[in-house]
Amino acid sequence: MKTLTVYLVLLVSISTGYATAQSAYTENTLKLDNPANSPDAKIGEMAWLSGNWVGEAFGGLVEDIWSGPVGGAMMGMFRSVRAGEIGFYEFIIISEIENTLTIRLKHFNADLTGWEEKGEVQEFRLVKKDKNKFWFDGFTIEKKGKNDCTMYVAMERVDGPAREMVFEYTRRKG
Repeated sequence: MKTLTVYLVLLVSISTGYATAQSAYTENTLKLDNPANSPDAKIGEMAWLSGNWVGEAFGGLVEDIWSGPVGGAMMGMFRSVRAGEIGFYEFIIISEIENTLTIRLKHFNADLTGWEEKGEVQEFRLVKKDKNKFWFDGFTIEKKGKNDCTMYVAMERVDGPAREMVFEYTRRKG
């Protein structure tokens, strides 16, 4: 009887979604439903992201610059430029935390005034991974080739479901 009860509890948990770590957020992003199920990962798995990446979004140029992995983390910087003017910046860290990867970032206006409060950061914990694609909670990074990658971001909206932003990047040479 005890085995049957454990089996029924497990079956109910699985069928109601409690045993899963993910659900769809947008077409190319996932939501982490159970943080305990974030997969094991090491920062070296994302070493391919190191370098300078450029693309177009927000009606202008976007650029990501990523350091190589050191001390369990990679450091990134983002900027958006439209009509020759800086739109905004981001300072980003992908780091190993509790045997998985987490992205933490802060946004800044062109004059470096922050969007988030002093002690606040945006955080995206790893949901799923494969060889060339890493799904974080609402943020996906996909390696398309040696010199191409795409980032998908679920943008929250107050008047409806999240909207997906797509950033197509090419590695800048030199």
